[in-house]
Formats: sequence, structure tokens, C-alpha cells
Amino acid sequence: MRIFVGYFGYFRKRPLIRSILALFSSAFVGRILGTVYRVALVRAAGQDAVGILQLAMPVYRITRSLATLGMPVAIAKVTAERTELTGKPDLAAYRLGLSIMLPAAIAAFLLQALFSGFWGTKVLTDSRTEPALVVLAVLLIPVAVSNALRGAVQGWQRQSYMAAADVSEALVRIPVVLGLAILLAPYGTAWVAAGVAIGLIGGELAHMGVLYAGFRRTLTRWNRRNHAPPAGSARLGTGTRTGSTRTHTGAIAELRARELLALSLPLMVTGLLNNLMSLVTVAMIPRLLQSAGLTVMEATREYGRLSGMAMPTIYMPMMLIFPVTSVALPEITRLAAMPEGRGLPKLYRLLVRVFLWTALVVVFLLPFFWYKGHWLAGLLYGDAGVGELIRPLTIALPFTYLGSVSMAALYGLGKTAWTMVSSMAGNILRVVVIWCLAGRPEFGIMGVLWAMVADSILTAVLAGGGLVWLLLFRLRR
Repeated sequence: MRIFVGYFGYFRKRPLIRSILALFSSAFVGRILGTVYRVALVRAAGQDAVGILQLAMPVYRITRSLATLGMPVAIAKVTAERTELTGKPDLAAYRLGLSIMLPAAIAAFLLQALFSGFWGTKVLTDSRTEPALVVLAVLLIPVAVSNALRGAVQGWQRQSYMAAADVSEALVRIPVVLGLAILLAPYGTAWVAAGVAIGLIGGELAHMGVLYAGFRRTLTRWNRRNHAPPAGSARLGTGTRTGSTRTHTGAIAELRARELLALSLPLMVTGLLNNLMSLVTVAMIPRLLQSAGLTVMEATREYGRLSGMAMPTIYMPMMLIFPVTSVALPEITRLAAMPEGRGLPKLYRLLVRVFLWTALVVVFLLPFFWYKGHWLAGLLYGDAGVGELIRPLTIALPFTYLGSVSMAALYGLGKTAWTMVSSMAGNILRVVVIWCLAGRPEFGIMGVLWAMVADSILTAVLAGGGLVWLLLFRLRR
């Protein structure tokens, strides 16, 4: 019993470790469920349905960038800063961000739903994507709400609620998707892909519900502990804490839309340009693969094997990295916001630990994917040939994982413009390589794969270089 009490006390004194473990647990469960889901989906719906959905996703990601406007990370950063300064859970960024995102989400929904025929037939050159595009457009509305909630909860460093929301999303999405895939199978692959999209809506609603419950619970607990009035009547920007915590006096400046947009718009532009480039590549790939000798259906299937099977396998262990970066982002913001640079030593130590952990994960995974890719593909998808795609993708793995840490650190430091430049440079390189290689019979889909590897390398190098320059020459001043 003393051992358990000791461990409980250890984690109570280390909220960052507790938050990381909560997110890791949810990511682990989510990855297991996601792996089962993806395997079952490929076997139940077939590779063609997976390929159709993968073709439709770049259009959805473009409209999602327009719907969210890069607000989630901006809300988390500003909420963390204002909560640190006021000593209470701050609502200003959440309320302002949501009021901006909802109209944007409605406009994005109309853009995707009303022009689904154009996107499907003219851009993606596959009319079977139209039903999925319409359903995915509906998904944009709950996504806007849940992203605002997630930003607030992350800014308050209540990662346990984020973890519960992620698990809830998977638990709802998976049975709905698989059930609809079986029910709609007689109607063709286009409707199976639409059924998968309907499952995404169900999962997002569950995700939003759990986040809202955590959001309300956080406010209620703080008000009870501090004998504060209800959250709606409290004046934002002021607050006190007694006992072992700080006391704050006065009010901080009212948050203005331009302050939030100054952080979010570079993120939105990053996502928009990335997804536009993805759309360009998706529009290019079937045409180029056809010129390399494949039919339309074969080209769709090959792209589905790469983007819907091989790449998710490589990204699956990101569950070991994502919890750390999610917790580190608001903590980096909090430490950087301390006056007179008092938080910089802790900030440097935090980054060293995060990068060391990521490097250890990479060292373990590289030989596994390189030598066991065929075995893993056969186990998961019943198609050992996917291993021919997994093995060369392993080259991109260290850059992808370490680059994600650099990106999270730059977000936490508010340098969103540099992440935009890094991502854009990588995407431009990817388009150029695809254009040069994918249409040649000796490369085909492997030309697309090498383009993705080049994108990951360049993006990670630029993001890492920007972070090093910032830490060495800017923050020390």
C-alpha cells in the first residue's frame, strides 16, 4: 500500500508527467482501436473505398483550414498565457475564437457541399468521391466547436479531458463506420466511402461532448475552490488566488480579434497551402499514374495503398510523441511568458528532454519498420506487398518525428510564420518531385513515395533550424 501511495504522491507533484501519461494512455488505446478499425475497414470495404476517401480528404482538409482559421493552437497559446497572468481559467480566447470560427465553418461547409460535383469530377477526376465530399462538409460544423473547446482545455493544461475525448471519438466512430460500410456495400464503393465519412461525424460529436464536459467541470471546480461567481458572470482578466498560490491584482488588457488572428492566420495559411498542395498532388497523381500505364481504378487503388495503408503504419507510433508535444506546447508558452526570462532555463531543459525521448523512439522504430515492414503489412492488411512502400518510407521517419517536436515548440513560442515557411517549402518540393517522377513507368507510385520522403526531410530541417536559431540568438537577448 505504501508503494501505491508513494507513486500517487509522486504524480500529484508532477502534473506534466501526469498529463503526458493521460494522453499516452488515450493515444495507446486509440492506436489499438484505430489499427483494428483500419484493418477491418480495408477487409470489409475494400481498397477502392479507402482510395476514394483518401482522394476526397485533401478537399476536406482545405475547407477545414478555412473553417478553423488556425484557431485551435492560437486559443491554446493565448489561454495558457492569460491563465498564467490572471491566475484563473481564462475564457477570452475561447469565446472570441469560437465566434470567429462558426461563421467561417458555415461558409466552408457551403463551399464544399455546393461544389462537390466540381471537386469530384473536375479536380479529383473521380465522380465517386461526391457523396463523401457532401458528408465531410457537414463534419466542418462540429469540428469548429470541438477545436475551440480543445484549445481552451489544452491551454488550461487539462490534458486528461483531451485524452478521454480522443478515446470517446474512437469508440463511437469505429462501430458506426464499420456498420455503415457493411450496410452500404451493396450500393457500391462511393456510398461505402460516404458511410465512413458519416462515422467521422459521429466520432466528432462524441469528442465534442466529452471536451465540453471537461470544459464545464474545470470552471465549476475553480469557482467552488475560490468561491467565485458562476463563470458567465465573472469579469475576465481579473482574479485572485490565496493560500499556496499567487495573488493577482488588476486586469490584463482585453483580448482583441487582431491579436488572436495574428497568431492563427499564419497557421491557417500553413494548413491551407499544405492542403492546396496536397490537392494539387492528388489531382496530378491519377493522371500521372495513368501516363505510367495504370488505369483509373488501378491508380486510385495504388494511391489508397500508399496514403491509406503504408503511411498510417509509419505514423502509428506517433502516439508515443503526440502526448509529449501536446503537453509541452502550453508549458513552453507559460515558461516563455515569465518576466525577465525566469522561465528560460526550465524551457531549455524541457526541450532537451522532449527531443531525447523522441530520438529514443526513432532509434527503436527504424530497424523494426525496415526489416519487418512486409510482415507488418501482411498482419494488418493481408497484403504483404504494402511492405514495399513501408520500407522506403522509414527513411522519412526520423525527420517526421523530430520535425513534429520542432513544430510544436515553434507554435508554443508563437513563431507560427516560420512553421508556415517550412511546411510550404516541403510541399513545393513534393509537387516538383511528383511531377518529375510519378509519370515515368519505372517509378509510378514510388515517385509519389519519394516525393513524400523529400517533403518530410526539408520541412524538418527548416523547422529545426528555425528553432535552434530562435533559442540561441533570440530568446537569450
